Amino acid sequence: FRNHKLAWHTEVSKLSKVYGPVFTLWIGPLPFVFICDLDMGRQAFTKCEFSGRIDIKYAKSKALSEVVDENVRQMIDNITRDVAINTPFKPKLYSYNMFVNIMGDAMFSKKINNNQDVKMKIKYTITDFHTDLGALLFIYQFVPVLRYLMANPMAKYRQYFNDLMNYTRDIYQTHDKTHDCESLRDFCDILIAAKHKAIANEKQTAPYLTDDNLPAAMVDMLIGGTETTQTTFLWSLLFIAFYPDYQDKLRDEINNELGDCMPVIEDKSKLNYTMAFISEILRYKNPFPIGVPHKMLDDSKLGDFTVLKNTLIVFHQASVMTDPKYWTNADKFEPDRFLDNHGQFLKTKPTAYIPFSYGRRTCLGESLAINNLFLVLVRFIQLTNEYRMELYNDHDIQRTLDAFEPELDSVWLQMPKPYQIIFRSL
Repeated sequence: FRNHKLAWHTEVSKLSKVYGPVFTLWIGPLPFVFICDLDMGRQAFTKCEFSGRIDIKYAKSKALSEVVDENVRQMIDNITRDVAINTPFKPKLYSYNMFVNIMGDAMFSKKINNNQDVKMKIKYTITDFHTDLGALLFIYQFVPVLRYLMANPMAKYRQYFNDLMNYTRDIYQTHDKTHDCESLRDFCDILIAAKHKAIANEKQTAPYLTDDNLPAAMVDMLIGGTETTQTTFLWSLLFIAFYPDYQDKLRDEINNELGDCMPVIEDKSKLNYTMAFISEILRYKNPFPIGVPHKMLDDSKLGDFTVLKNTLIVFHQASVMTDPKYWTNADKFEPDRFLDNHGQFLKTKPTAYIPFSYGRRTCLGESLAINNLFLVLVRFIQLTNEYRMELYNDHDIQRTLDAFEPELDSVWLQMPKPYQIIFRSL
């Protein structure tokens, strides 16, 4: 765990070349079964026995286009205020502030950026948590004997997570008192409306839509929605800044189809290359390359293997999405693979395209993540039309190559290493 030279998901892919597409890796007393094959993964993750949740503690309206427009404008204003044009800067913190505000606006009509304490705690649980602890948390969680020899790396995370729960619960309770089913302000109001409707109609879901579960769902959405889109946007920005051709193609399409008009979700059907670019980012630099572990609910068969109850199962989705068996030039970044012969975005994705996992436990926030990322990327490109974005490398070729390698300290989240870009005036 400490001496790996490649990203963790890449090390797992290397093991699959030695031990086969399905193999067990013992981490402390726990067997992890890694699935690095599409057919095996589809077979497993459509069975209910394979759909249990892993037991890790604490891992649990304005139109969106208007919310995105306001926050993208604010981010660009902040950058141009803080950084001189033609001067390199690190985009990560600006990007984080933008996405956490978008989620806060959309979910409970609050700008989280205005609350520095809450913003800091969300940032830790979303990004810093992964790099600060890295494999240390993984070892602590799955090698119980080591808990007697080391401090609990979860203590800070637990405290911050509980603080976020209390913050969200307070917002939820305020919303509940002022709720008007005829005027839904945000996602929190939508959840409350669903609760009242389920109770009134005596639906089977009513017992689950409680005043404890709904704030927890909001925290999950806040963390998960910010984490995925922020990481994918940073990868997108890196490719745009380094490859002028991608930047030009995106700008040309957006300018020709939309001009200065604020993008809406329905514009996805017009911006074929933009959607292909986003899809290829999610394939080539998937934010969660190893996927979320499942837990066996019962003994079951997987091909010729018997997988026992309580075994942890991981569908290594990045291994499938970079496998030459399923993709031409799998190791190359090629957005055109998602366009048909007429330049239209593929209506039916390749079967090996699984950026949000597969089966019974696919990511419920997939549509929100795609829509959010689409609107942000398009609006960002529109509002930076007077600049050309460039990757700053200080004439260091190795630094440029390193920029495309993920952070090694993060086990689950594939984040780009820190990089700098330049807004070059035209």
